Amino acid sequence: MSKTIAELLITDIAYLDCDDTVEDAQHVLDETELSGMPVLNPDKSLFGILTQHDILNFYRRPLNNGKAVRVWEVCTTRPVVATLATPVETVAGLMVHERINHVMIVDDNEQLLGVVTSEDLLSQVIVTSSDAAHEFSKDAFARLHLARHFDK
Repeated sequence: MSKTIAELLITDIAYLDCDDTVEDAQHVLDETELSGMPVLNPDKSLFGILTQHDILNFYRRPLNNGKAVRVWEVCTTRPVVATLATPVETVAGLMVHERINHVMIVDDNEQLLGVVTSEDLLSQVIVTSSDAAHEFSKDAFARLHLARHFDK
């Protein structure tokens, strides 16, 4: 049975408010070393996501005063979302298809429950591969042990 996003979800997440300035948001992203953060409405429902890419595009524009412009004006609105029941494979496919690194996990009321990143998915693949390799090694060792036992 495939895993669902609920099993990988990061729930202790930092977020930005719509009214934060771009300059403040950039400082937060730099300090946390995150490539993006959810942007929430005052009622804590999901508004969008602000990524390093969004900030770079903002500073390439003329009239790019990061102290005067609010996050809601430059973030990516309507980010890709999923629910707790979404299979991991589906989220991975969305990330590849949409060329994104973050999928916001929301409830039926668009309240943010957490975030899943491409790094989380890659870590899961590595753990799963490692577990499979370990099981394969145990099985191979057992077969080798039995073969030696019967060769005597």
